[in-house]
Amino acid sequence: MSSQVAVQPHPTAKPVIAGIINIVIGAGALVALSVVGIVILVIGSLTVPALGFLALLVGVPLIAGAVLALVGGIFAVQRKMWGWALAGSIATALMSNVLGVVSIVLVAVSKPEFPNGQRAQQ
Repeated sequence: MSSQVAVQPHPTAKPVIAGIINIVIGAGALVALSVVGIVILVIGSLTVPALGFLALLVGVPLIAGAVLALVGGIFAVQRKMWGWALAGSIATALMSNVLGVVSIVLVAVSKPEFPNGQRAQQ
């Protein structure tokens, strides 16, 4: 009788570091975009009426990327949903090249620590 036991890889700090990078970059981008958006909408609407629409047109995809980086960072720290964690790292790479690439590599290398979307056993 042969009984095979699936061996869980020992959890490392790689996905946690990648998640923290994603969360910091995503939160910083949200704060910066909010401040810039408020300034453009208040000051820009007084001088150029179409500037508010242009700010929304450019700002909404950037805000979506920042939120994706935050969500991916949270999933990476929890070691859940590897695809979302990787998507968050890619969004981080669009905002911060060097840290984003580091985050992508850390999430990609730590894929075995994300077992089928469930939390890793510790």
